[in-house]
Amino acid sequence: MKKAIQVTTVAAALALVAVGAHAQSTSSSFPSPSRLYGSIGYESIDITTTDGTNQARSEPGVLMGTIGYQLHPNLAVEGVVGGTVKKDDVRLNGLNTGIDGSIDSTYGVFVKPSVNLTDRFSVFGRVGYVHTKASLSSGSVSVSESGEDTAYGLGASYALTPNSYVQANWTQYYDRDGVEAKGWGVAYGLRF
Repeated sequence: MKKAIQVTTVAAALALVAVGAHAQSTSSSFPSPSRLYGSIGYESIDITTTDGTNQARSEPGVLMGTIGYQLHPNLAVEGVVGGTVKKDDVRLNGLNTGIDGSIDSTYGVFVKPSVNLTDRFSVFGRVGYVHTKASLSSGSVSVSESGEDTAYGLGASYALTPNSYVQANWTQYYDRDGVEAKGWGVAYGLRF
């Protein structure tokens, strides 16, 4: 609960900064973009489980899709969904186990405050709630576990045209009971 309050406080501060930055924005060579947008990208999600001195780690590759709506030039809401496109070996204390780790599904919602540093380049924060289901498999045997947690992250976006952009982001998806999932990603997006 304490972590959720801290993350919510940071998000509120980012939103206030974004609204203040908007009031000071300069004129742009781009026309006002559409409010609805979507992106597709790739994330490498680092899943780490720690139990005493033992640590298991896997970094599956996930295809992530995002649909968002710009409520204000500096504030949006987003829905995300993703799943593994590349499994990764689980390493126990650095040694391969022959067991594959994957993210079966992840989905959630975020509030996304942003600040335009130029007419093409912006930085953003994200805070929300995400449900993730992960699996371990070897041959025909598979074990799955799922959970929800407050998620948060940071990123940057660069407009290629008035209606297309690329972005990079880091997101903390899960951090409970000795299990942590966080990832770096890149995406290509369009405004509709």
